[in-house]
Amino acid sequence: CVVHVQLQIDISLARFELYDSGHDRIYSLFGDGGIGTRSEKTVRVQSLTVTTTTYNRMRGLFKAIAMGEHQLRHRVAMAPLTRLRVDEQGVPAPYTPLYYSQRASDGGLIITEATLPAEEAGGLPNLPGIFSSSQIQRWRQVVKGVHAKKGVIFCQLYALGRVASPHLVTVRGMLDDVYDGNRVTKLSESDIQRYIAHFATAAGNAVDGAGFDGVEIHAANGYLLDQAIQLSHLRSDAYGGANHLQFPIEVVDQTQHAIGERKTGVRISPFSRYQGMRNSSASDHPYALFEPFVRHLVTCFPRLAYVHFVEGYTEEDVRMGDELKRQIKAAGIPVISNLCYNLDVAHSRALHHDEIVAFGKDFVSNPDLPKRIEMGWPLNEPDVSAYYTGGEKGYIDYPFYEPQ
Repeated sequence: CVVHVQLQIDISLARFELYDSGHDRIYSLFGDGGIGTRSEKTVRVQSLTVTTTTYNRMRGLFKAIAMGEHQLRHRVAMAPLTRLRVDEQGVPAPYTPLYYSQRASDGGLIITEATLPAEEAGGLPNLPGIFSSSQIQRWRQVVKGVHAKKGVIFCQLYALGRVASPHLVTVRGMLDDVYDGNRVTKLSESDIQRYIAHFATAAGNAVDGAGFDGVEIHAANGYLLDQAIQLSHLRSDAYGGANHLQFPIEVVDQTQHAIGERKTGVRISPFSRYQGMRNSSASDHPYALFEPFVRHLVTCFPRLAYVHFVEGYTEEDVRMGDELKRQIKAAGIPVISNLCYNLDVAHSRALHHDEIVAFGKDFVSNPDLPKRIEMGWPLNEPDVSAYYTGGEKGYIDYPFYEPQ
């Protein structure tokens, strides 16, 4: 096809992009000596190599968006991904900085794997922490590598609660209970206050100590803060009944006091049944449980960096989820969507719903994922067997795409 175009450009430019609205395409235009004569402010472009790309089809994912203190240049975020590459002291592996820097991009967001704010918050092997000097030092190397590529990186903080292994710790949760066949000891009020302090201290370690751009409070996927949202109504103390949201709200409050509201993000999964969630009668109605929490967030913390939203599975989940998201967006807080099942859904969330999209397994095997999506390049398949095995294999050895 022949494209006739006049561009209002500086004649020194050698590469241009043309959007052809009539054919819903963007063309990459390369001058290579084909730039013609200049007439006033108009340059007539001749003899061009014209190549179509998928950029226009996925253009919503490559629209800039403000997030906290940052202007993201695209919306292809890296989701938090547990990889279990740490030593016995919870220090990330020496090659972890390379893993994250490989996946960093100019103006792109990375959220780290879930990280413990204190030793007592753990209870499973091979989890990273950010409470010791050696841990902070290794995370500082991670951040340095991401920042060298002009990326943005947040550290995800969490506590396991009743998910912990009884072989490693005393299992503690929001209720005296039995979970997965193990006895759970209820956290006391003083225990809860200590955990709140752990999150705030770890946030300071992340931002002030390691140089992270912010932290994400992991209140999703059945871990301790999600347990608090969904189960604390069954308690009868200061953190139960009508005050059942007090624990996670205080975590957010003390965290933002430590590092600033615009450096604080929150992750929720209202519709997930992962790790025993939605098993009580109240939990069968996630909108009723999470709408008050979302309302508290947007009312008390309207300058949050973002709310990270794990999508539901059914049409009803999506409908209720969009209703919760509307409240968040109405407050001016960006939304990150996770568990979009294919690129078209991800693009729709970005283009039509003005959201950032967090990609998981595709980032494991494609360190250059944003560029592959932009250019329509094929994706590497992940080696699922190496997800949690430790070592460099299946971690830092995935190839970047080399155009022919």
